[in-house]
Amino acid sequence: MKRSINAWAFPDSWDFEKVFKTASELGFECIELNLDCNPEALHSFGYESDETVYAKVRELIKKYNVGVESVSTGQYWSTGAFGSNDPAKSAEALKVMRKQIEVARGIGADTILIVTSLDAETGYKQSFENTIALFKSLENEIKEGGINIGIENVWNQFFLSPHDALYVLDAINNPLVGIYFDAGNMLEFGKPEWWIEVIGKYIKKVHIKDFKKGSSYHLGGEWCALFKGDADFESLIPALKAVGYDGPVSAELFNDGSQTPEEFLGEIADAMKKIIK
Repeated sequence: MKRSINAWAFPDSWDFEKVFKTASELGFECIELNLDCNPEALHSFGYESDETVYAKVRELIKKYNVGVESVSTGQYWSTGAFGSNDPAKSAEALKVMRKQIEVARGIGADTILIVTSLDAETGYKQSFENTIALFKSLENEIKEGGINIGIENVWNQFFLSPHDALYVLDAINNPLVGIYFDAGNMLEFGKPEWWIEVIGKYIKKVHIKDFKKGSSYHLGGEWCALFKGDADFESLIPALKAVGYDGPVSAELFNDGSQTPEEFLGEIADAMKKIIK
């Protein structure tokens, strides 16, 4: 597996070159870049990003020998839902996804991370059915795009269990549509290896993070540094290998300001080496 890190771990003020250079020096083999639409984030893409930006990133990939295999985004938290009954809302989500596919193709990545969600006005059951129907209708477009689409399991009540994810992906039945497996997002109420047993064949990419559960079951907790929480990496990595996953494992962490960027990134690099080993 490849040691990877999401660019959100780096200060917004660092440009693409500084991010690639630092990642290379720390021994990361990949970086996950983001569609942020934030002009202050100098190492992210926006809707205005074009071939000039993509060519620069391709040059940096070669210069520093650090790959980019996936494009993430936080845009789905503020946009419409794929499964909404409102065509305007589903169009908003599709706008994000299509730009991500453009970015991925432009820089040579093979996967994008998307987030499906429930639309309150549409309801739970209909949101599921609409999402499946929409992605089935996009079969030709997705095939032409040639980019893997990984639906992330997040805390938005869409995937309450791995069986929910399995139901959706089986129904969509598209080899390019799978799950972007976040191995930290179910730690409050389950174990990553349980999910892997169920949806392993659909895993496109993997996020790593850690979570410290509350004092009693289902009483919350808090995100924390790697190896400071309840993640069992010694079980996680073998479980991923058992289903044939051998791609990048991307640390998705955010500096709360208590450490310098160098301290924060160095700590992640050391932890990722241990996790992969």
